[in-house]
Amino acid sequence: MLANVPSQGEKMLKPLQKGQKEAYFLLTAEDASGKLFFYQVKTSLFDMTSEPLVSKSENINISCEVNGRPIKVYYTKFILAEGSMVNFSWKVLGAEQVKILDNRGKVIRSTDEGTFRFTLLASQQFVIKAENENNKQIRVLDFLVKSRSAYIKNIKDISQLSAKDKFKVEVIEVNRKNYPSEIKLKVIAYDNEGNFITGLTKSKNKYFKKLIENVEGKKTEISGWQVQEISEELGNGLALGLCSDYSGSMSGKPIETMEKALKIFLNSKFKIEKDLISMTKFDDNLKIVVPPTADNSKILQTYKFVGLDNFGGSTALYAGIDEAMKSLDGIKDKEKYIIVCTDGYENASFQYFETHAFNAQQVALKAREKGIKIITIAFGEGANEPALRALAYLTDGYFYNVYEPEDLIGIYQEIPRLFRHYYLITYKPVQKDGLRELNLQYFNNEEEKTTTRQIQIGNRFNIIDLDTDGGIFVRAGGNAGSLFPGKRMIVSPQTVVNFDFNKANVEIKYRANLQNYLNYLRKNPNACFAIYGHTDLVGEANSQEKLGNDRAEVVKAFFIQNGISENRLKVKSYGKTMPIWGVEDHAWQARENRRVEIAIFE
Repeated sequence: MLANVPSQGEKMLKPLQKGQKEAYFLLTAEDASGKLFFYQVKTSLFDMTSEPLVSKSENINISCEVNGRPIKVYYTKFILAEGSMVNFSWKVLGAEQVKILDNRGKVIRSTDEGTFRFTLLASQQFVIKAENENNKQIRVLDFLVKSRSAYIKNIKDISQLSAKDKFKVEVIEVNRKNYPSEIKLKVIAYDNEGNFITGLTKSKNKYFKKLIENVEGKKTEISGWQVQEISEELGNGLALGLCSDYSGSMSGKPIETMEKALKIFLNSKFKIEKDLISMTKFDDNLKIVVPPTADNSKILQTYKFVGLDNFGGSTALYAGIDEAMKSLDGIKDKEKYIIVCTDGYENASFQYFETHAFNAQQVALKAREKGIKIITIAFGEGANEPALRALAYLTDGYFYNVYEPEDLIGIYQEIPRLFRHYYLITYKPVQKDGLRELNLQYFNNEEEKTTTRQIQIGNRFNIIDLDTDGGIFVRAGGNAGSLFPGKRMIVSPQTVVNFDFNKANVEIKYRANLQNYLNYLRKNPNACFAIYGHTDLVGEANSQEKLGNDRAEVVKAFFIQNGISENRLKVKSYGKTMPIWGVEDHAWQARENRRVEIAIFE
């Protein structure tokens, strides 16, 4: 039994505070008969350096119902340092069934009491479900990694560090142009105050210790590698494509802060006259607002920093990146980069399947073919962090993730600096295609540490599942693959139609979009569509489920009327249970929730 159980109906939530190593949660639930069961979660976090790990924690209580049955959902968010060791335990009393699920929906424990330990290298979500015949509770624990504690804004020589000052080293870019003769790495060293640490090559063997490649499990220590500190203005300049998410979820402070950050980037003293910059906006539309130019005044005048005016739709993330890459076509003798910032999952690129990339796999292959490095910025917990991280690494670029709008300012201030000031490591690699792990061992002024970077040699990789698994799979209905046994989802669910309130008719403006999907079915006879109907949050669950079904059936009818076999089309309604927006403060949020999505299976 639990000690000091609260009185009936009382709920206690104790969020983890900065510097605190342990959090304790005790929840109670009451059904119509007054029967209670008690739910306890204890979470501890620690690392080897004993530094505070938590920059922010937040508790949100959510009330909802599924199929008319009330469910209590408690959501707790922790923003932690990368590499944190996490240990959480749980104990549930009075429940007939308990399940602990990971962020892919896989059941990892089925006990009413237990402990789970892991090292946090990427953001993780765990869902604890407990229920009896009258009641159900869900506890969602989000452990979000903030990969950087500070962004570089100044420089500091190693001689100025005290014995207690430490720094961190990261590989931010890979150059495979001369493989297999050599690989070059751009490396940064920085402290917790945002200082780039200079002077480390004055005594190479003291700070840069070892370079080890791990290829298919075989570790090889590299000999004869060189490191030098670079601080220069590149003679030919750079070609930079700034690609920015202008979908509806960026409304308010996010878009205001991002536009402020873009202005800071454009006015950076580290940008030189020969740098060419293009600027692309995307929601479900794609627009190169500024073609490549070195004229800063022209960029600032043409771009018009006006928030979401004429934008605010869905998220054609991959087509948007591809459009930004197209803007750099024809430019020669310059290193090319795309810098993309997004806060959401891909849900609108497939309409451009004939002309643009529509999944992460296609973007990565196109960028590698064109020699373009992609710097990805995942903003907020709604972004598809695994896919954006993979895109950065596969294109030899760099990945950021942030959860507060203000951090965008630091990132866009830092990036121009990284183009001009870094350490350059050159080495002869092991000759073997495939994914390899590079380990750089260094002395951080206190102890030896290791920074790791993945490098892909050759184009035999597959990251399609990063678009169709995890959180997006939940939106698609969890076990969506069972609709078409033997087939796999090739792109995340795409929004194809939005609806007026309480309506199920398709407006004329969406016909062209549906025609694109029809063309795909005609050209790909093995393709099948799962069609999902959704509503806004107004109305009873049963009536909304019917309305969602009516909307999905209307879209299905369009394909059947145009000659597509019914056995290639499956319909499912989620009513109001899978909204894009959990709170509809604005009319446009409700409209985005009123939608039909299509998932493509092959």
